[in-house]
Amino acid sequence: MEILSEIDKALKEKGLSDAAASKMAVGHPSLIKNFRAPKAGEKRYNLSSLEKLADVLGLELYFGPRRLIGDGQIEPSEVIPHYGEIGAGGGNMPTDGRVYHATGETTDTTGAPIDVKPQHLTRWGGLVALTVRGRSMEPLFRDGDTLHIYGDDPTAADPNLLIGKDCAVVLADEGETYIKRIRRADNGEAGYFNLESLNPAWPTMTDVQLLQANPVRYIRRAI
Repeated sequence: MEILSEIDKALKEKGLSDAAASKMAVGHPSLIKNFRAPKAGEKRYNLSSLEKLADVLGLELYFGPRRLIGDGQIEPSEVIPHYGEIGAGGGNMPTDGRVYHATGETTDTTGAPIDVKPQHLTRWGGLVALTVRGRSMEPLFRDGDTLHIYGDDPTAADPNLLIGKDCAVVLADEGETYIKRIRRADNGEAGYFNLESLNPAWPTMTDVQLLQANPVRYIRRAI
């Protein structure tokens, strides 16, 4: 997978072995070995460990949002595609936004996150922007904020990797899209998840089947 390719490049650049980088990240030498060849029944990536390894290697492989871009005081010099609005609603509460389709065509653009390296704007299908509409994810995501995801994120096809992460999720039934925090489903069925709102006024959406989930990488605050 592309994640391992980026890890390999960083290891070579820093002159580190798998074991040395693993020990620096998590205190034992087998982390990268387990990424390459997981044991039977184990998932390939543990995102918490992957984030620690990324810090050691200087990679932006976090599953954020780690970086908050504050309140529009600094105008970004780079632009990226803007794919419209994403609803912060759901759970039988009003949704003020509409569905996005990051794989479609758009001519709209907006400012890229500040200080992101050029190669990180174009990786994984390219970084794209969505405007949050609704209040269910306050205080972290506010109405009018811009969130950034990768259109072809390597984790998007397997939401099981993203439990506890804030993601742009696509519902399997009707293709509706929301910004939600992914939790394990009450029913325990494969492919189903609970979608948590950070604002307690909005109920959790339970036992929802997901088509994909793109983790949020950056947030840019509305002015």
